[in-house]
Formats: sequence, structure tokens, C-alpha cells
Amino acid sequence: MIKQVLLEKFNKDTCGKNDLGGKRILENDLISNFDIKHDEELIYINSKIISENYFSEYINKLEIDINTKNIISTFCTCDDFERNELRKNNYCCKHLFASFYKFLNRIR
Repeated sequence: MIKQVLLEKFNKDTCGKNDLGGKRILENDLISNFDIKHDEELIYINSKIISENYFSEYINKLEIDINTKNIISTFCTCDDFERNELRKNNYCCKHLFASFYKFLNRIR
């Protein structure tokens, strides 16, 4: 139940059509570092993702409000995110999608 709520909020609160790329990254095990922390208000998801061509590594961060399950902020060091972050609210590149899907997989 909680996974479904989180997925619905994620789809509502973010923009970007990169879910297939995110699933591909997850399937190819390109997340090299993954960490979840939280305080009383927010869940912090931090990860490093190896590029699909294996030449770069991207750092990304997601923040989720614990009470409302809303996505508060997104960040990635990839070019796609840099091009779109100011034009679109809570833009998600494929690296952020991959991190979010890995987070969902960790929830029981």
C-alpha cells in the first residue's frame, strides 16, 4: 500500500519521462552507492550512478516529506538534469528515476 502511495505522489510531484531509462539503469545494476537517511520531517535518498557508457558517475539526491509523501526536491549532476532543472519543477532524469525505484524496492 505505501509503495503505491509513494509511486503516485512521485508521478504527481515530478516531471520528466525518464522512467524506462531509470528501470534500465536499475536492471543493469549501475547504482554504485545508495543511502537512505531520515529525520522527523524528510527522507533523504542519496546515490551515485555509473553512466550507461561507463565513462561518468552521477550524484543525485531526492527528498521526500515523511508526512505527505510529497517530493520536496530533486538533484542530479547529469547534463539532462542541468538542462531541465530550472524549466521544470522537480525534474527527474533517468538517474533519479533509478534511485526512486531502488528506494521502492527497499520498502517492505
